[in-house]
Amino acid sequence: MLKLAGERDELRVVDDEVISPTSTAELAKQITELSRADQYGLYHATAEGSCSWYEFARTIFEITNTRVSLKIAAPNEFPAKVPRPKYSVLENQGLKKLGLNFLASWQEGLTSLATLDPALRGNLIPENFQDRVRVGIRNSLPCAGMRGSVAHTAKCYKVILESAPE
Repeated sequence: MLKLAGERDELRVVDDEVISPTSTAELAKQITELSRADQYGLYHATAEGSCSWYEFARTIFEITNTRVSLKIAAPNEFPAKVPRPKYSVLENQGLKKLGLNFLASWQEGLTSLATLDPALRGNLIPENFQDRVRVGIRNSLPCAGMRGSVAHTAKCYKVILESAPE
């Protein structure tokens, strides 16, 4: 979104698709905490709350003090090769049931990511993490999002946590 704002005078973003934008930094923290709990299984792991793509873009621009003309796009203005779900919000029920949901709201995650020192972004997962667990992350729904920057992380994730082979 920020790249597009730097390239265009006006941006048009859909308002009819509801998502839970989740930063990889927040997801990394959640996976790290889950790995310490010895609770292996399949979990939904997304930021708390939801918003439309338009609300997400507007919030990105507000947090970063980016000035751009932002308009709501018509529902079919950007045809997709595959149908996108209108509502792709997941509930972290399994994590909450175990008292292990450490994901912040999508707004808090976005604010943290926007203010995070770029030098620290690559150092969020402990060095021995891969020795302790085997993690698989995959999209749970065909909501691929945009490529690059914060918007790429606004996907729905399933986290598969298993004991690492010895």
